[in-house]
Amino acid sequence: MKAMNYPGRIKKRVVVIFVTAAAIVVATGLLEFGRGHGRVTNANTPQESGTKSLPSPLDAPRRAAVDTGIYMPRLPSLPKLDLRVEAVYTNTPAADPRPVGGEYVYWEQFYHDLYTNNGNLIGSWIGRQGQALQAQSTYWFSPRNSLQLGYRHAKVASDFIPGGETINDGSAKLEWWIREDVSVSGFVQYEKWLAPILARGAQTNWTSSVQVTFWPRPGRLAP
Repeated sequence: MKAMNYPGRIKKRVVVIFVTAAAIVVATGLLEFGRGHGRVTNANTPQESGTKSLPSPLDAPRRAAVDTGIYMPRLPSLPKLDLRVEAVYTNTPAADPRPVGGEYVYWEQFYHDLYTNNGNLIGSWIGRQGQALQAQSTYWFSPRNSLQLGYRHAKVASDFIPGGETINDGSAKLEWWIREDVSVSGFVQYEKWLAPILARGAQTNWTSSVQVTFWPRPGRLAP
């Protein structure tokens, strides 16, 4: 908890970040769960009006933002396949106070840039008043050769961004060593997004890339 002094009518602002983390370690090393945090909020000091509260995620789950995930370094009967899933939402279901215009999670009514660092957003990648799900799974042919598939869904509430925003994308990435000093990687992604404030109707696009990398060894190129 940190109090900040600044001149003006209000004397202090207390910013509270409540973070929780949990881990479940199975004896076989198959499952790891964690990386969750509760609502990031702010409140007045006792000397002020005291109208804002300081709920923890456990004490007020309907008012808490949630960012959690699960990682399985290997799946049962598929030891070369891993799985990573993350689910997050900052569009809290609480009716009171009802989030309006994004002015709830990651919002400070006095310092509007409080949740930024040199202009970059801090906190969850979904930002204010959104919800998302992303999953990745990698098959390891060897310690250096792999194929990864990914999916992402994200949505922003319409009372924050006019008309709301929705994005869905799927991707595949291949990493392969064709020689001990040469590797090849390929990437392809399909994306579909809907943002009435930017364009009419749903938009789609494809992205792809191929990269060949040479890894010289010390002395290999010496005359």
